[in-house]
Amino acid sequence: MQAERNALKIALAESGGSRIHAARILGISKSSFYQKLARHGLYVDAQPAV
Repeated sequence: MQAERNALKIALAESGGSRIHAARILGISKSSFYQKLARHGLYVDAQPAV
């Protein structure tokens, strides 16, 4: 479980916080990525609308 959490954090860092790009880095769908974030308690604040 810790390895998955670390992979999520690294992918987010490498993508500059872009969740879609982070999911692509990991080779998973955006919805799977969000589910994994929630499972590990890693929440990324939504970007405010301009």
